[in-house]
Amino acid sequence: MIKKLIFILIPLVIFNFANPSYSQIYYPEDKQMTQEDINLYKYKMERITVRQERGKWIIIQGINYELNDIQLLKLVNSENIANERSKDVQTKQNIGGALTLGGLALGAAGGILVSNVIKIENGNYYGIGGIVVGLALVALGNIISPIITDETDHVITIQEAKNAAELYNLGVRKRLNIINDVD
Repeated sequence: MIKKLIFILIPLVIFNFANPSYSQIYYPEDKQMTQEDINLYKYKMERITVRQERGKWIIIQGINYELNDIQLLKLVNSENIANERSKDVQTKQNIGGALTLGGLALGAAGGILVSNVIKIENGNYYGIGGIVVGLALVALGNIISPIITDETDHVITIQEAKNAAELYNLGVRKRLNIINDVD
């Protein structure tokens, strides 16, 4: 075992001494970063961009850290707008959810009446009415708060997001003393 190990190691040691350029990592030049380079790097890691992809848009900080609308508004000291928009969204979701659940319950009750599980006079008419009104309430609840088909979770418009991102980026450039527009 030891003989095999020595047999393998001796050529490697001889090769490294004979050719020292292979034994150390080669860098063409030792590059020192200036304070301007460091600030530019920091800016690229802190800046905010709004990207549009396939009809959707997202807010990115740095290279790939995704922010939501509330986080962006808090970064530009617009917490009052963020809180107001959050409350509006929460209220719409509560009202829409209540209407949707009420519509489902009314539709289910109408279905029970139509199927004659509970026999009452004119039960079919009440049942059909319950189903129709229940479906209308489900549709209205989904329009007010699209719980079922929520394609976007933004509480601000894309233009508001772009304006807030530009305002934040301007502050970062001032803080890091970056004069040129590097975006």
